[in-house]
Amino acid sequence: MSIGEVQGADLKLVTDGTGEPARLLGALANTSDASLEVTVSDSDDRATVAISAGQSFSFTDNPTLFATLDAKIGEEATMVLSIPGEQEDVLIPVYEGPIGGYVHYTSDIDE
Repeated sequence: MSIGEVQGADLKLVTDGTGEPARLLGALANTSDASLEVTVSDSDDRATVAISAGQSFSFTDNPTLFATLDAKIGEEATMVLSIPGEQEDVLIPVYEGPIGGYVHYTSDIDE
């Protein structure tokens, strides 16, 4: 998935269940020659990150939480990926933390 000169890599959400908090994993890469602010949002939460030119941002290394997730485990959540002047609906797969091998990442949700 991409928007403008920002490429998504292995984006996924992990959660304990529908309506529960979710953590975003994966990365975004800025292939442009300028810094960009990139926002990932759903119906009630948003996360904005600044990515320097030619660099990437790892959600896996930087815990990014969404308070509630409407999509069910095993489905894809509709999220909005945006940069200044442009936005795109993207589908991000939803995995179950404890069973899907992502329990390490869902421990951040419960803190």
